[in-house]
Amino acid sequence: NPGEGIEIKLSFTPSDFQDYEGQLNVATNDTAQPLIAINLRGTAFSEPGLRVTPSVGEGIDFGAVRFGDTDVWELQLYNAGGAPLTVTPSVSALGDTDPNVFYLGVPSGDALAEIPPLESITLSVYATPVGGGPQEGVLQLETTDPNNPLITVTLAVFGNAPIAEYSIEDIDFGNVVMGWQSDVVEVAISNTGTGDLTIFSYDFEIGSSPQIVLGSAPDLPVKISPDDDPISFAFFLNGQTLGPANATFLLQTDAVDYSTARLDLTGQVVSCIEGCPVANGTPSCEAGYCAIGSCA
Repeated sequence: NPGEGIEIKLSFTPSDFQDYEGQLNVATNDTAQPLIAINLRGTAFSEPGLRVTPSVGEGIDFGAVRFGDTDVWELQLYNAGGAPLTVTPSVSALGDTDPNVFYLGVPSGDALAEIPPLESITLSVYATPVGGGPQEGVLQLETTDPNNPLITVTLAVFGNAPIAEYSIEDIDFGNVVMGWQSDVVEVAISNTGTGDLTIFSYDFEIGSSPQIVLGSAPDLPVKISPDDDPISFAFFLNGQTLGPANATFLLQTDAVDYSTARLDLTGQVVSCIEGCPVANGTPSCEAGYCAIGSCA
């Protein structure tokens, strides 16, 4: 009746040594609260009990993370026991791994805030690869759980650090007679780093001579792993105007050392007399090669 109340007694009888969750649902004719849901929790443990989720039985593997980027793994530390729980986390590197690769969202070696019974807190574990290749560490959790006083979790991350490398540093076509084309020069691009290298696009730098021509190129974008065969670009000089011909070829990649790989190309377009000198005579270049036009 209005102004009155009733008590509903609940009992908890655990059937095993574990923690339990349930729900009490109260249906009413209160239009504002037709159904009231009350969460129920209890535990059969009198001492603290740590439960880590997600499970870290086989360790934490961050997978491939680009060099310099950061990935995070969040652990829920749940106290399934009936007494407050204290956890002290710490991280360290293994082998040749840089000590700064793995770190926590809290100071390593400091105890976390006490976890009340049937409550949880979040522990963030970070990985920032330094360089390329596999890097390893270990996370240790010292606890007041008598059944798990020390939990050791292995940490692993693969530093994805691709590097784009030209097979030659620059191209010099030398002297090319006006009206001729130089020999084709191929340049190979390989991945000398770790992880996949993506080549997105290419172009010549503004101001490059139009006489330097890209003869062939692969379809882009393309990915190259360190074990893949290199991809090739072919260039030649089409001599049309006397004088120097200079160009810079730009390759857009996701390499960690630089995103734009540069290749300088040079050449000199010369006259027939300069390119095909003839002692006591005049050269002829009309056939596409050096010949004697006349004798003095």
